[in-house]
Amino acid sequence: MFKSIFSMLVFLQIAGTQNSMSQTFGKSLQSARLEKSGTNLTLKVKPNSGHHYNLDAPTKILKDGKEIKPTSLLPTSLEVGVTAEGKCEYQVQTYVCDDKKTFCAPQNMNVTCEDLKKLSTKPEFSSKGSISVSSSDINGPTFAATENTTHSKKKEIFIVNDPKMAFELAKKTNKPLFIDFFGTWCPPCNILDETVFNSPIFARHAKNMVLLKLDADDKVSWDLKSKYTVTGYPTVVLATADGNEITRFLGSQPERQIVKLMKYATENKNTSLSQKIELYKTKPTPKLALEIIEAIVPTENYEALVPYVPMATQNSQLTVAQKELLLMIPLFAEAKANKGEVSKTMLPLLKSIFETYPISDIYYSKLELISSAAESLKDDDLKKWVYETNLKHADAGLAKKHLDLGSFTRVDLNYLRAMSFEKLGQADNEKKAHFLVAQEYSKLISEHKQNPNTNRGYNLERVYSVYKSGDIKGAKAEYEKLIDVYPREFTFHYNYASVLKDLKEWDDALKYAHNALNYSYGDNQLRAIYLVSEIEANKGLKKESLERITQALQSTELPKDEKVRTHRYVKRLAELKTKIESGKL
Repeated sequence: MFKSIFSMLVFLQIAGTQNSMSQTFGKSLQSARLEKSGTNLTLKVKPNSGHHYNLDAPTKILKDGKEIKPTSLLPTSLEVGVTAEGKCEYQVQTYVCDDKKTFCAPQNMNVTCEDLKKLSTKPEFSSKGSISVSSSDINGPTFAATENTTHSKKKEIFIVNDPKMAFELAKKTNKPLFIDFFGTWCPPCNILDETVFNSPIFARHAKNMVLLKLDADDKVSWDLKSKYTVTGYPTVVLATADGNEITRFLGSQPERQIVKLMKYATENKNTSLSQKIELYKTKPTPKLALEIIEAIVPTENYEALVPYVPMATQNSQLTVAQKELLLMIPLFAEAKANKGEVSKTMLPLLKSIFETYPISDIYYSKLELISSAAESLKDDDLKKWVYETNLKHADAGLAKKHLDLGSFTRVDLNYLRAMSFEKLGQADNEKKAHFLVAQEYSKLISEHKQNPNTNRGYNLERVYSVYKSGDIKGAKAEYEKLIDVYPREFTFHYNYASVLKDLKEWDDALKYAHNALNYSYGDNQLRAIYLVSEIEANKGLKKESLERITQALQSTELPKDEKVRTHRYVKRLAELKTKIESGKL
């Protein structure tokens, strides 16, 4: 029987905007139309000409926050049944790749029932893009939408969540890989996106590499997180075309340091770290020993580094930071072998190094080690000495006109001061230090020409520092403004709910925690379930809390490798369940 199909284009050309991950990718890569057959409505979405959907990457469709299945999903099109009645909201999250297999980019679409009623009579797909690609309603306005911003000049240089494509391209072109394991919620991940990955200098060096982004909260990252033993974010692994690691870095590093590592990886594109280790067995040199050490240090596999230390110390031009690192490696190795504790016999050496050497890239690890020793020994005098010395180091750094402390910034130094004041029980000084931290983040937003209303990375940390400075009213207002900008983003709802939980404002905390849960996925979802359940238990809603946790524990798919973080989040949920059942919460 013939059915008349009235094809109509939804005319909702909302400004194309991207979230922290998709800001890298510029314009819309898909378009959509609405088809009506009788009383049934079908939203049809297709990638632009010369592009296709990556079916190996996660494709997600939500109706009012709940996942629904597409009626059809092919490389060339996506279809989903919709309704224009009442109040509703659809979110369509896809990954679009070019047919040349040079990049993949996330695309996000947000459509309400009201939007669906605003129809054009044109039967063709929109040539301008999708109904709303990463629309401001789903991800907030990005600075990329403004022609005068740096983001608007970004090019599609990353392949996203498609390791197969990236590895194939690397082998085809014999280019080394640049693999960024990131989290949308992770401040330094966002800072890299907003201050380094969008720069012309980075783009110039990126031409010599194949760039891959992997969402650490999605299971598409599991295999490579296991392969490279990724434990924190961002972790960026630089590897040969075959995927063998050359070197890596952690955290938000300065552009100059990242470019230096990119040059190193390009120059050594056919020589992996494992090959250098094999070469060292037959031709050991001080230079090679130091290269191996500096490549392995970010993995914190200090036990493996100890044999290289004697040879590395023979380098004639070691920097102060390198000398310190070589002294600390045996201490780090001992601590790791003894569940994080250093022996009393090694403690005097640790104290001497901590007091003598200035702040460097291993400073946080060194501080953690000696403060942990003070806690373990229950030595209040040592604890006081540690944080007073920490204050001296931070103040000495801040007194410098030009910092030469590795990747440390004035933000880090002020944060070290705040930490020390907290540990020393100086609450007023701690608040003043956090106030300075917030100010420094504002300066960084300005220095990097970021929009202060839409910046993610620095604002995530800045607003929390406003809260820690004691300006609770101001922090709440700031969180709510960011949520207005990113209303359907897990990150800001989650952070605000966590602060409200600390303030024991349970009703509002639960509201924002539920919002975070609605907009979460993967590992983020497990974190959101924990937060919602913890708040519910504190409100006396223990039955609801236990049901939620039980369902999560029964339904969560786990990676094979127990070192992958998903296992840690599931374990925390199980511990919370036990705590609630035992009446301890």
